[in-house]
Amino acid sequence: MPLERGGIARVALALLEEVGLDGLTVRRLAERLGVQNPALYRHFRNKQDLLDAMARVMVVDAFSGIGPPATGEYWADWLRDVATRFHRTLLAHRDGARVIGLADLSGSDLLTTQEMALRVLTAAGFDLRAALVSVVAIFDYALGAAFEDQTDPTHTTLRSDDAARNGSLDTTRSPMMGAALDAISTSGEGGPTLGFKGGLDLILAGMAATKAAPAT
Repeated sequence: MPLERGGIARVALALLEEVGLDGLTVRRLAERLGVQNPALYRHFRNKQDLLDAMARVMVVDAFSGIGPPATGEYWADWLRDVATRFHRTLLAHRDGARVIGLADLSGSDLLTTQEMALRVLTAAGFDLRAALVSVVAIFDYALGAAFEDQTDPTHTTLRSDDAARNGSLDTTRSPMMGAALDAISTSGEGGPTLGFKGGLDLILAGMAATKAAPAT
């Protein structure tokens, strides 16, 4: 079967799961495909070009089927879905956030989706500048949250509501943090949460408040 960029990139993503980004080399990928290195260099100029292709495949997977909001759909619900898809796709691949962070995604589906988000927000009444700041913040947050999850070797940072109970926090040294965690854990359904979803909800709430604020 002839080699093509998209197919090679998907094989590279599968290899990434086994060896991680630092262990991913053109030589290893060629061995996995059963070809010699020069065969791959006909498709990719270098490893950076390969990373760009891998990232583009991830972005396609993340935003496949994304369209404008359905009739009556609230802009924040639509944007929450977009950000969650992006974050989930990054976490679905070992070192996925690093791959995206290192890649050149100009002209990719990522920019297409961000353009759509700008149209959604301006149609909802956002100033174009505020819409751009919001879109950048949302995507940066999704990428940063995934990067932290994938690179924290001990998972001791506070990203879950039961952090105080599972021993990851010394509440004698951080009593205010312990009290805050207890307040969150007992807030009940609909209360604030830690982790990606909680932060995303806070950003979206801030966007809604900014949109509703009178111009000065």
